[in-house]
Amino acid sequence: MTGLPAAEGSRVVLIGVPVYSDEVLTDVPGAAGNVARLRRLFTDPEVWGLPEEHVVGVDERAGIGEVLGRIHEAANEATDALVVYFAGHGLADRDDLRLMLAESAPSRRWTGLAYRDIRNLLLDHGSRARWKIVILDCCFAGAAFDGTLSGPDQVRDLTAIRGSFVLTACGENEFAWAPPGEEHTAFSGELIRLLDEGVEGGPEFLDLDTIYDRAAAGMREINGPVPQRRTHDAGGKAVLGRNRAWRPPQAQPPPVSRPVEPAALPSGLRREGPSVYVDVKPGGCHGVVDETAFYETERGMVGIDLNSGHIAWMRERRGAEAAVVGARIQFVTEESTTVFSARTGADVFTWSGEHDGGVAVYDSPEVTVLAEMSAAEGVLRQIHGLSSRDGSPLWTCDEDLRSWRGFFDHAGTTYLVAEDAEGNMSTLDIATGDLHRLDLPPGADAAAAWGLVWALAPNDNGGSGLSWWTAADGTTPRVADLRVEDLTGELRFRELGPEFDDFTPLVSFRPYVVLVDDGGRAAALWSHRLGFQSMPLGSADDVVEVYDRRFAVLTADERGRPVTRVQHEWGRTGFTVERHFRRVDRGTAISAPKAWTSDGRAAPARIALLDVRTGGVTELGTVQTPGMCAWSDTHLVTPTAEGLQVWRFRE
Repeated sequence: MTGLPAAEGSRVVLIGVPVYSDEVLTDVPGAAGNVARLRRLFTDPEVWGLPEEHVVGVDERAGIGEVLGRIHEAANEATDALVVYFAGHGLADRDDLRLMLAESAPSRRWTGLAYRDIRNLLLDHGSRARWKIVILDCCFAGAAFDGTLSGPDQVRDLTAIRGSFVLTACGENEFAWAPPGEEHTAFSGELIRLLDEGVEGGPEFLDLDTIYDRAAAGMREINGPVPQRRTHDAGGKAVLGRNRAWRPPQAQPPPVSRPVEPAALPSGLRREGPSVYVDVKPGGCHGVVDETAFYETERGMVGIDLNSGHIAWMRERRGAEAAVVGARIQFVTEESTTVFSARTGADVFTWSGEHDGGVAVYDSPEVTVLAEMSAAEGVLRQIHGLSSRDGSPLWTCDEDLRSWRGFFDHAGTTYLVAEDAEGNMSTLDIATGDLHRLDLPPGADAAAAWGLVWALAPNDNGGSGLSWWTAADGTTPRVADLRVEDLTGELRFRELGPEFDDFTPLVSFRPYVVLVDDGGRAAALWSHRLGFQSMPLGSADDVVEVYDRRFAVLTADERGRPVTRVQHEWGRTGFTVERHFRRVDRGTAISAPKAWTSDGRAAPARIALLDVRTGGVTELGTVQTPGMCAWSDTHLVTPTAEGLQVWRFRE
């Protein structure tokens, strides 16, 4: 393997064709996402660090002459590495491969760019580049193949280019996947994932042979088309980027001749500041926002600065109920609701309504949604949209809504899904307050999960039919009558949300739903670029944690011991580790206890970090705590008998 190609002597040409004028060729919107993301990765100093001007994005509507001109210019300038990438449709044409451009038509094959012309530019015109890399995410799509690109691999006789490597999305007579509505095509999505996340246990630099092996393995795990490679003169040793997951070997410390004193603190944890004694309320609000931890006490709320371990702010509740909404905290009474910052403890606004009180159920930088109810009747009176900056009114909804089903985004707009007194489901536009009834099957229940509305309706077999919807008005089911493995009979959603008269803010934008059948069996479901995936749960009470393309279930093994099971979003085989680990960031989890012990007494807690990509566990030490720990991506806060203690577990 060689080192990273020199930035000054390297050029990349990115060709993506997302829209076609010929009606036979379906659009490939993922091609635009591929090009945009690859451009950012190749110019990222942590990956390759190419200058912006060395990564050429060809116009989506460009014709054959302009595309060849761009490749010719890059081939003349490159002295180290030259990369030509194409995403779109391909068409087999006798002994050649045609790359279909925006105005190309299958009925006029000559309107497609012949791969042989690219080969000639790289070989016959004598490019000085040491490495010549061609990546083809393309094939021909027939009208009957909705959501796929099709076409045979015709490049194996066209790769006789010194120092070359040609990588294609699929083999001969196979279909490449381009799921509609997804940001990337399937093959390029794997390539992007490898460059973005790196390869655990891999080399310092990602050569093309390593990339191919990992991409092929990833596609096999999801039963996708396996990419193909053709190389000449050690072209597979060419490097495409740094391995973001690579870590240098740990140097061994020199031997010591004298006894080493035992560590006074857990080996992987470092105390930040003194213990802060406060009477933490069992089961009360707690969490971390940026560099501040907050805890509900018997008298109010306290904020702790994570970097110093000292008190940042304190507030008294004075009879109010406390709840968290987004990055803010609210004190709710029958007369008013006061929203204040969890970072500073400073008031943002105080709201008083016409009825008995209200609770903020959603908060964004622009809009805070507050539900106003009548305490005497226990019913919702109004929903208000307030400015998140000063609490000024934006809109009011007077409809008789009784309970919520979650939030979801559609076309850049956020919606609340709620049920009215007659059991009908509606969507509420958070920006405008407009309400629209969902056109769901009779008797259907609904739940929102990260851009989708999921619906359950009785079917003719005495069970439930599952569908998901992407339109905000609920008129267009994307997928209907899904079947969930291992679940039978009548199904119901778990965690639909409390009634509006419960002073509990809504957890928004959960990217999955949990289904429970009439036998008590449960499963988590989510959508991804290739369809939908389910994961069985040990019980309906299992906790699901979400990471970057991975889901983890906090459950119990057959002996009742706590374990964490991790699975890729596409259903790839994962792993199981002892203890419950909760999310820290997109790739890390921590084993600190969240729940308060039943007797309120401190117990030993083994703190460790889990790499959710590899299953590696790093032990940090043991602390005595009754639970209700909170953490950021660098600090851990543990209630103890001596008070709140702040620990740093990584820089």
